[in-house]
Amino acid sequence: MSGSDGEGLETGLLVPRQSFTRQLLFKKMKQNFQLHYFYGENVNAIYTQVWCTLIAQLLLTVTQKIAQAKKAFSVVASLVRIHLISMLDVNELLRSKQRAMKSKSIPPGLQLSLNI
Repeated sequence: MSGSDGEGLETGLLVPRQSFTRQLLFKKMKQNFQLHYFYGENVNAIYTQVWCTLIAQLLLTVTQKIAQAKKAFSVVASLVRIHLISMLDVNELLRSKQRAMKSKSIPPGLQLSLNI
């Protein structure tokens, strides 16, 4: 069988599947990252923001696969967003099943001190 334009049936079925995959990708992006508004008004600013979001999504997916975390992507994104500034091991954070992290002693050279 072939489509109306002479292409095979496989090609005709591949296009809706790619479209559905693309829709799922952007749905995941909109749910887990703050794309409610764009920071710029020209095309390059929007492209840059979308590409940065895609790169962040790729990094989080790779981190989730490396840690072999059995957590949902939204949970991984939230944990990384919350603990981005802390000095916690992300792989250990994703692998842990406990709600609280065990505190590790920080060597004196890495610990910040406030002298008033």
